[in-house]
Amino acid sequence: MKDTYEIEIRKRRFMVEVEGMTHMEVNVLAKEVENKMLAIESKYGTPDTSRLAVLTALEFAMELSQLRESFDIAKDAAEKKIIELDYALGSAVESAAGR
Repeated sequence: MKDTYEIEIRKRRFMVEVEGMTHMEVNVLAKEVENKMLAIESKYGTPDTSRLAVLTALEFAMELSQLRESFDIAKDAAEKKIIELDYALGSAVESAAGR
């Protein structure tokens, strides 16, 4: 079920439709967007809101890409460890059964 919430970013109000998040969670994300926009604005000095929005979206996309890559690496390592533990457990069971 989707909920509609009002949020504010840079003194502009938006109605957003979200699923699976509380109003508080959406407000936290809106604040993150606002903070990112302020950081980019101070870094690049751009008052152009459409350019600022694109640069902000790009920053979030880069962060997401890095997180996905980190997740994939951690997932692969976890899967490898599970296989190693499964093998070790199987060997231990066989060894105990052979006594």
